[in-house]
Amino acid sequence: MNFKELHLRKEIEKALDTMGMVTMFPIQQKTISAMIKGHDCIVQSKTGSGKTLSYVLPVLQKLDISQKYPQAMIVCPTRELCVQVKQVIDSVGVDLSVKSLCLFGKQPFRFQREDLGQRCHVIIGTPGRILDHLEQGNLHSENMKTVILDEADRLLHKDFYEKIEEIFGYMTDVQCCVVSATMNETVDSFAEKHLKSPQRLTVETKNEQIEQSGYMLAETDKWKALVSILEQEKPDSCLIFCETKQKTEEVYQSLAKYDILVDRIHADRLQSDRIEALEAFKYGKLRILVATDVAARGIDIERLSLVINYDLPETPIIYTHRIGRSGRQNCIGKAITLVRYSQKEKVGQYPFPVSIKKWTEEGDLSAFKNVVSLKKNIENDLRIGIHKLYISAGKKKKIRAGDIVGALCAVEGIELEDIGVIQVQEHQSFVEIHNNKADLVMKYLKTIKKKPVRVEPAVTR
Repeated sequence: MNFKELHLRKEIEKALDTMGMVTMFPIQQKTISAMIKGHDCIVQSKTGSGKTLSYVLPVLQKLDISQKYPQAMIVCPTRELCVQVKQVIDSVGVDLSVKSLCLFGKQPFRFQREDLGQRCHVIIGTPGRILDHLEQGNLHSENMKTVILDEADRLLHKDFYEKIEEIFGYMTDVQCCVVSATMNETVDSFAEKHLKSPQRLTVETKNEQIEQSGYMLAETDKWKALVSILEQEKPDSCLIFCETKQKTEEVYQSLAKYDILVDRIHADRLQSDRIEALEAFKYGKLRILVATDVAARGIDIERLSLVINYDLPETPIIYTHRIGRSGRQNCIGKAITLVRYSQKEKVGQYPFPVSIKKWTEEGDLSAFKNVVSLKKNIENDLRIGIHKLYISAGKKKKIRAGDIVGALCAVEGIELEDIGVIQVQEHQSFVEIHNNKADLVMKYLKTIKKKPVRVEPAVTR
């Protein structure tokens, strides 16, 4: 079945065409139809099977763009996953002028509160920060129609469960969809309490397209083993998982000595640095990314050649999510796990064969120098003809989004459909102009509410 048969909004169809998406994956075919019809859903399928688009399309299809307050909320366990989901929403909804907003920690609370005071259609966030805004009255839930729990089994673990329950205490008569590659009894009990006659939508859950192997060795041999594997495999892109922030930093520093294009992600790094590293890896500007389990769930990297578990993950479920960063969307993937001798009994729980090999030399990684395989950024194609402009006036001068729309429509040649997302801040504003008409706005927009303004291209940081 292809996406055209869904009869989605023309703006969504246009975005899917640009992204080269024609035929649905099985889980998408099941989920999209069920959600558009209004059913609550429990969605399970293997990593990389297209689950994010399965719920994003129904969410966008049902939005009322004219409404001010959020109509959909997507809850994620990590900031990295929040950012990725937002990118999918903004890409597919680019011609709908959808305003989405990420809410997570280590970002200024005040700026998030200001953004929530303006028009916003979709919220993507982590449980703690979402709950903070609900409790302080910044996040209005009266228009909320859909709530998605992405990586539901992780969200309903003891770390987040109470917060999720509190969040649902603010919701009234919402459609709910819980999504993950792995499920547990907690998800079932939560669904029984909060979901209305949910449809269980399950497609193949095993990563049989991923070649899996492991090696048993002494802790002191692990670095030699890693170097040997990288030499033998010569992956175009490789994600290395470590169990702690300290170990992640140590492996990163050791690889960086070889002048390899490498970076790392762990909780002690600034969020902006984590996002920058992930984006660079995603588009092929880095060859190796070293990470803790913050990168184990939901992160979609096109054509990821190899996943290496430098440390054995704590549970088989985490293992499933880690290796699922490779072999996505039915591509062939590869995962190699290093196991300490002391973990010999534990390793029987994990679904990969273990062989014994001893490394005696570190080897030479000089062949990795500055070798990258750049990947196309489809978001650039989606945003052809769309330009973001800076306006030198904001709330301090009593400028509202409606004032900006009125001033823009007064410019000859600018129609309502040429105006995209508007963000009004304290001292400045930003607006997206579609259809290659940004030059027209910069040339003729000189005042808003009779107040002089400066208009220029927004600087991307």
